[in-house]
Amino acid sequence: MTPPTLAEPHALTRLKTLDAFRGLAILAVILFHYTYRWGPLWPDHRDFYGFDSNLAWFAQGRRGVEFFFLISGFVIFMTLERCRGWRDFALRRFVRLYPTYIASMVLTFIAIGWFGLADFQRGSKEFFVGLTMMSDQFGIGWIDTVYWSLMIEVVFYAWVALIYFSFRRHFVILWIGFCTLAALAYLWNADRAWHIFAAPYLCFFTLGMAFYGIHAKRGLRFTAPLIAAALIFYIAFWTKNSLAGHLTIAAAVLLFVLFLRGWLHWLGGGPLGFIGLISYPLYLLHQHIGVSLIAHMNMVPWLNGWPAVAITALIAVALASAVHYGIELPVQNVSKRFGGRTHHL
Repeated sequence: MTPPTLAEPHALTRLKTLDAFRGLAILAVILFHYTYRWGPLWPDHRDFYGFDSNLAWFAQGRRGVEFFFLISGFVIFMTLERCRGWRDFALRRFVRLYPTYIASMVLTFIAIGWFGLADFQRGSKEFFVGLTMMSDQFGIGWIDTVYWSLMIEVVFYAWVALIYFSFRRHFVILWIGFCTLAALAYLWNADRAWHIFAAPYLCFFTLGMAFYGIHAKRGLRFTAPLIAAALIFYIAFWTKNSLAGHLTIAAAVLLFVLFLRGWLHWLGGGPLGFIGLISYPLYLLHQHIGVSLIAHMNMVPWLNGWPAVAITALIAVALASAVHYGIELPVQNVSKRFGGRTHHL
């Protein structure tokens, strides 16, 4: 493969439009969790919030996670092409994910022990297993249930790195073969294929890689098979998605198309870009802490509903900013001094 051709002069360090995409994705997830996921409209669930009225407009905010997976497919292939080998790749991913994850997990554990809802309380077993970032693999509850998607990301990293660094010249065909095997494994044992291969979500990562191929001018031999495979696997796994869900995912795909056409470079600046910049710690910190705060504030009549949501969102942004500037950036700066070029991607 030839060296990547980057469409933006500042893309050697980061693509700012992707920050805006991360910002959109995390805002969608936050609205879903703060207005819908822990209320009675969720199947077989009691109301944690105590809202005067249910807020169901943001039910499709859950699809923000799949938007993150699309972004990850784009970014990870870019990172793979810049790495000297699998050790370099593993180091970059470790520095990018783990310190922020541990700091956020500790903060969540302490905060929920202090004022969290009873359903969110966790013990020492969940805490120590959570240090592995693989709680689901051991059948142990997460400190915060949003961490499930980190396991999906790590599984994807492992498989894509193995295939890329072992068979780089034949990556596309072998990746599609791997996705096919994962789909067959899902038919045999859905739970194992979910944990071992992240089977239902490979279509999003695959489409993200195809978008990177278009961005880097890889040509049809690279992009067309990946797009076709992503579509086939989406149909195979997501046919039961609601019409609103399909339309939400289609909107995320459309945003990528507009980005590739060069029409969204302006989107990376301003508040949305900043939210994207802190999106990783914000994702890790917002749910159990935020829902607990909303539940407490909604006991005060004049705070019930949107005031509680807005105040909680601001608190979550403040916490995430503290972790970003106090942990995430300093760790990356230290790693760069020791030769680890860990771009914030």
